[in-house]
Amino acid sequence: MCAAIVAWVAPANLALQIGTFVFVSIILAIIGSKVFSNKPSDGKVNPNPVYSIIDKEAIVTKEINNTNGTGKVIINGDTWSAKSSNDDIIPEGTKVKVLEIDGVKAVVEVI
Repeated sequence: MCAAIVAWVAPANLALQIGTFVFVSIILAIIGSKVFSNKPSDGKVNPNPVYSIIDKEAIVTKEINNTNGTGKVIINGDTWSAKSSNDDIIPEGTKVKVLEIDGVKAVVEVI
Protein backbone atom coordinates (compact mmCIF):
# COMPACT_ATOMS: atom_id res chain seq x y z
CA MET A 1 0.00 0.00 0.00
CA CYS A 2 2.80 2.35 0.94
CA ALA A 3 4.67 1.56 -2.30
CA ALA A 4 1.49 2.19 -4.28
CA ILE A 5 1.12 5.63 -2.71
CA VAL A 6 4.75 6.46 -3.55
CA ALA A 7 4.21 5.29 -7.14
CA TRP A 8 1.15 7.51 -7.42
CA VAL A 9 2.88 10.56 -5.87
CA ALA A 10 6.21 10.17 -7.74
CA PRO A 11 5.56 8.00 -10.81
CA ALA A 12 8.85 8.90 -12.53
CA ASN A 13 11.13 8.24 -9.56
CA LEU A 14 11.88 4.50 -9.89
CA ALA A 15 14.65 4.56 -7.25
CA LEU A 16 12.23 5.96 -4.65
CA GLN A 17 9.66 3.26 -5.51
CA ILE A 18 12.24 0.45 -5.21
CA GLY A 19 13.60 1.89 -1.97
CA THR A 20 10.11 2.09 -0.50
CA PHE A 21 9.40 -1.50 -1.57
CA VAL A 22 12.61 -2.78 0.04
CA PHE A 23 12.05 -0.80 3.25
CA VAL A 24 8.45 -1.98 3.64
CA SER A 25 9.43 -5.60 2.83
CA ILE A 26 12.12 -5.61 5.52
CA ILE A 27 9.76 -4.14 8.12
CA LEU A 28 7.05 -6.71 7.30
CA ALA A 29 9.57 -9.57 7.40
CA ILE A 30 10.73 -8.52 10.86
CA ILE A 31 7.17 -8.14 12.15
CA GLY A 32 6.11 -11.42 10.53
CA SER A 33 9.00 -13.36 12.03
CA LYS A 34 8.06 -12.12 15.50
CA VAL A 35 4.36 -12.86 15.08
CA PHE A 36 4.68 -16.29 13.46
CA SER A 37 7.72 -17.65 15.30
CA ASN A 38 7.45 -20.59 17.71
CA LYS A 39 9.18 -18.64 20.45
CA PRO A 40 7.28 -16.79 23.15
CA SER A 41 8.47 -13.31 24.09
CA ASP A 42 10.81 -14.70 26.77
CA GLY A 43 12.86 -16.39 24.02
CA LYS A 44 12.26 -20.00 25.09
CA VAL A 45 11.18 -22.43 22.36
CA ASN A 46 7.83 -24.10 22.97
CA PRO A 47 8.45 -27.85 23.17
CA ASN A 48 6.41 -30.19 21.05
CA PRO A 49 3.33 -31.08 23.14
CA VAL A 50 3.81 -34.75 22.23
CA TYR A 51 6.66 -34.91 24.74
CA SER A 52 4.34 -33.84 27.56
CA ILE A 53 3.29 -37.49 28.00
CA ILE A 54 6.77 -38.56 29.11
CA ASP A 55 6.73 -39.73 32.75
CA LYS A 56 2.91 -40.04 32.66
CA GLU A 57 1.07 -43.17 33.70
CA ALA A 58 -0.95 -45.11 31.14
CA ILE A 59 -3.15 -48.20 30.95
CA VAL A 60 -2.48 -50.91 28.36
CA THR A 61 -5.59 -51.42 26.20
CA LYS A 62 -4.05 -53.91 23.76
CA GLU A 63 -1.28 -56.32 24.71
CA ILE A 64 2.16 -54.85 24.05
CA ASN A 65 4.35 -57.29 22.13
CA ASN A 66 7.41 -55.82 20.41
CA THR A 67 7.96 -58.99 18.35
CA ASN A 68 4.51 -58.71 16.76
CA GLY A 69 4.61 -54.90 16.68
CA THR A 70 1.37 -54.64 18.65
CA GLY A 71 0.38 -52.56 21.63
CA LYS A 72 -1.89 -49.69 22.60
CA VAL A 73 -2.14 -47.56 25.72
CA ILE A 74 -4.41 -44.77 26.91
CA ILE A 75 -2.63 -41.66 28.16
CA ASN A 76 -4.68 -38.67 29.33
CA GLY A 77 -7.65 -40.01 27.36
CA ASP A 78 -5.69 -40.39 24.11
CA THR A 79 -4.87 -43.75 22.52
CA TRP A 80 -1.21 -44.27 21.61
CA SER A 81 0.66 -47.08 19.92
CA ALA A 82 3.16 -48.44 22.40
CA LYS A 83 6.15 -50.69 22.75
CA SER A 84 7.96 -52.13 25.73
CA SER A 85 11.29 -50.65 26.79
CA ASN A 86 12.75 -54.10 27.52
CA ASP A 87 10.93 -56.33 24.99
CA ASP A 88 8.71 -57.87 27.69
CA ILE A 89 5.15 -58.75 26.74
CA ILE A 90 2.82 -56.50 28.75
CA PRO A 91 -0.77 -57.73 29.12
CA GLU A 92 -3.91 -55.65 28.68
CA GLY A 93 -4.98 -53.73 31.79
CA THR A 94 -1.45 -53.26 33.13
CA LYS A 95 -0.45 -49.85 34.49
CA VAL A 96 2.69 -48.53 32.76
CA LYS A 97 4.86 -45.42 32.72
CA VAL A 98 5.91 -43.61 29.52
CA LEU A 99 9.70 -43.36 29.30
CA GLU A 100 10.14 -41.75 25.88
CA ILE A 101 8.65 -41.28 22.43
CA ASP A 102 10.10 -43.32 19.56
CA GLY A 103 8.64 -42.05 16.30
CA VAL A 104 4.89 -42.43 16.80
CA LYS A 105 5.10 -44.94 19.65
CA ALA A 106 5.23 -44.44 23.37
CA VAL A 107 8.01 -46.50 24.95
CA VAL A 108 6.71 -47.83 28.27
CA GLU A 109 7.67 -49.93 31.28
CA VAL A 110 5.52 -51.64 33.89
CA ILE A 111 5.08 -49.66 37.08
